[in-house]
Amino acid sequence: MSIKQILKKGVTLEQVANAFDALPYEKQVAEMRQLKKEDLIFLYNLAEGNPCTVDDDLAPKAHQGEIVYEGKSSLGGASKFKKRIFRPSANGNEVMAIGRNELALNFIIGPGYFTAMDSIVEGCAKTVIVDYEKLPEQTMEGWPTIRPNNTLLSKPAFGNMKDILWKVGSGVIVGRAHKNGKWADNFFLLCRKPAS
Repeated sequence: MSIKQILKKGVTLEQVANAFDALPYEKQVAEMRQLKKEDLIFLYNLAEGNPCTVDDDLAPKAHQGEIVYEGKSSLGGASKFKKRIFRPSANGNEVMAIGRNELALNFIIGPGYFTAMDSIVEGCAKTVIVDYEKLPEQTMEGWPTIRPNNTLLSKPAFGNMKDILWKVGSGVIVGRAHKNGKWADNFFLLCRKPAS
């Protein structure tokens, strides 16, 4: 049974997590690519409140260097993307990850750099918030130059935006964009590539 087929009323988050965990990475990504907007919304609502942390989920310490997530968005024209993430050198007691988005439109809208940190979501549990307004101070070697997310071409994609992340399963994270102080109609799913 496919992931899409089990996303029905009555399914538990644990059942969905187990279904993803039972698949090799390439199959997880293939299953993710089959999901439609309504599936992503269903999955977000199912996982909402299940905390995700930088340390345990988004950028586990066991992963050295760059961490790559394949992504599927509910945005029709830009539904296929990657998030590339790494943990910078220790910054006091602050646990954070920095990253960028990789999609076909990067040459127009820029790399969409962000900083991700554990934070409290209003009315919910503590989880990871990806903040596109807080640009990193460093990048990985070979990454594109940092560009602000509030320029004419990048602002519609990344300006005044935060992503709220919830844990689905091991290396599988669901999120929703919060833009200009309001929830956006943009849901997405991420599958983490295993450490090599």
